Amino acid sequence: MRNHAESCNILPEEHGGSCKDGQAAEQVLNKRLAMDATRQTRRVMAMAGTNAKSCYDRMAHVPTSLSMQRLRIPKGRVASLFGVLQRSIHRICTAYGDSEVQFTSTPDDPIQGIGQGNGCGPAGWVALSGPIMEMLRTLGFGFW
Repeated sequence: MRNHAESCNILPEEHGGSCKDGQAAEQVLNKRLAMDATRQTRRVMAMAGTNAKSCYDRMAHVPTSLSMQRLRIPKGRVASLFGVLQRSIHRICTAYGDSEVQFTSTPDDPIQGIGQGNGCGPAGWVALSGPIMEMLRTLGFGFW
């Protein structure tokens, strides 16, 4: 999915840490430079990071599914991924062992997110947040 998106050049530049040859350190430098430029020009700036804490757990399945399909992942494969995640039994695992308490999805309240440690997490996050970044850029937000 990510390879196809990169070959079609449809991922935002801002996804430096999540894309081929990109580095998170470059994004940190960009943020620092943007903050310095704002301070020096005394302009008001609102900055939003796209790598929010626990972002993989906050990815709603419907918009993530649509974003993945936009990158030409077949609907059946995406449905399979989210179907497995929604039927999973979850326990908290610690150094002291697995919890006795478990939580599962119900049809009325399906568990959302891709989950921490899922190999699909970074690519799914890029798929989901890419269109949002593009919409913000189209509305005139960003640095040039």
